[in-house]
Amino acid sequence: MTRQHGTDDYFQEFRVLPASFLSPVSDNTIFISSKFDKKSGERVVLWKDIQKGIKNADHVKDGEKLVSFMTDDDLEELIPQRIQYHPGVVLGVIVTDREQASHATPNTSILSRASFQASTQGQTNAVSNDLAHQRNRGSADIASFVQHLSNLSVATADAVDRGLAMQSAILDNEEQRLWRRDTSMEDIKISPVDDYINERLRRMGTAGIQEGDLFQVHTLRLLQMFDKRQQTLNRQVLLENRVQALMTQNYELHEYPIPRLFIVLPKPKRHKDKFIHPLKKQFRLYFLCECGEHTTGAGRGNMPNRIHLAKHEGYDLDPLVKARGVHSLRISLQWDVTLDDL
Repeated sequence: MTRQHGTDDYFQEFRVLPASFLSPVSDNTIFISSKFDKKSGERVVLWKDIQKGIKNADHVKDGEKLVSFMTDDDLEELIPQRIQYHPGVVLGVIVTDREQASHATPNTSILSRASFQASTQGQTNAVSNDLAHQRNRGSADIASFVQHLSNLSVATADAVDRGLAMQSAILDNEEQRLWRRDTSMEDIKISPVDDYINERLRRMGTAGIQEGDLFQVHTLRLLQMFDKRQQTLNRQVLLENRVQALMTQNYELHEYPIPRLFIVLPKPKRHKDKFIHPLKKQFRLYFLCECGEHTTGAGRGNMPNRIHLAKHEGYDLDPLVKARGVHSLRISLQWDVTLDDL
């Protein structure tokens, strides 16, 4: 603890500590003035001042730490000897019983047994009294600390209870306020701003529905256009196939020579002919092909098979008579061929 006396005086507090356990411990402290060192810029306490205030002072300790004398850059003790100023700290000064040590030399008189026992008994009583005093002080401090903790816990519990009660009251008030607000919602009138917002939302919803309908109609139109385009492509493919077939047939008709031989055979019956022409027999004209040696051996045995039906669908007799009837009649008259011969 540091005490200031005046304006520029700073005092260091010291307590006298015995060198041996048997020596009494004093609770009294002594204050020694500190000096300001201009070279180091620090406050110091001169060792000679400590020796003047405390008789037989040997060294200084800060708790269990030894307080050394201040030194210079070469680690030499400064003259006069000094220690550093410790503000707010009670330093302990260890003292030695030099008088007793001097009397204990062989040249001094020997204490009698009675005086030694008396001295020992007095020191023992002093130590016992001091220990009892410290124990009583410790018990009192512990009891005071326990009482302080008890009071603090009680105050904390009371504060917690008060906080919970206040919070419960606030929640009850808020619940009642919300209940009153819900029950009175029917009487609350909607402000013009709310009307405007509702109208805007309604218009936006209507516009969204209309846009959805327009999108649906547009999608249906696109699907219809796609279907029509697909039908057009299918028809185009069909026409291309038919044109290709006609071109192939015309090419074959122009490339292959028209055979001079033909034969009339019954036309294969169709299912619908039974209802359209049930009693009429239909015939069809087919051309014969004289290919030559490449058809030899196509049949059974060794008989030549040079004449066969041409790769042509033939003609019905009715269109043939309409188209070639006059020409056929002229040839028949020229060669004197009658219909019976045919």
